[in-house]
Amino acid sequence: MKICKYGLRLAGCLSLILCLGCAYVPLTSLWSLSRLSPETLAAMDPAAIRARVTLPETIGLKPEGNVISIALTRQDQVMNSFELPLQVIDTQVTPTGWFDSGDPPRRDFLLTVTEAGQQSLRSLQSGWQEHRDNHDGANIGVVMKLDRANITEPTEFLTSVAVRLEQDGDFIVLFEDMPLTLELEPTEVQKTP
Repeated sequence: MKICKYGLRLAGCLSLILCLGCAYVPLTSLWSLSRLSPETLAAMDPAAIRARVTLPETIGLKPEGNVISIALTRQDQVMNSFELPLQVIDTQVTPTGWFDSGDPPRRDFLLTVTEAGQQSLRSLQSGWQEHRDNHDGANIGVVMKLDRANITEPTEFLTSVAVRLEQDGDFIVLFEDMPLTLELEPTEVQKTP
């Protein structure tokens, strides 16, 4: 009887940990991301890839250093990884809404893979087709370089990141309203006597 009781507690704890770990990733995204494979990456049009990053209006993206990272895996081990440079093609400010929620206005950045990144991905895709037996999975992510120009103290904020891999496809949310803290650069910290 005790084994069953402890088994239920363990199952409950594991379920709680799983829910907390995935709290910022919608279930529909988990399904879409689980279907990502080397074949889908090899077939996508590099010009159609988009990333959408949502930040508070006071925090921007630097023009350089934002990338989509792609990793090809075999038995959950990263075999090859690539970074494709992104450029901002559009920004829109989203007001707080018709009622004051206390949240600051947010800015959506729409990014696309640069021309050089598109050419690089096309050459990589032909290599993936030739060596498709070497990979059984794929991961995708977005690396952002935040502009700290308007930040004078450590700032906590919510951010969302999504990717679209097909021209007419939906955005896949990588995480939604995830809390982050933007610390000051070491050179920005002022010493007090």
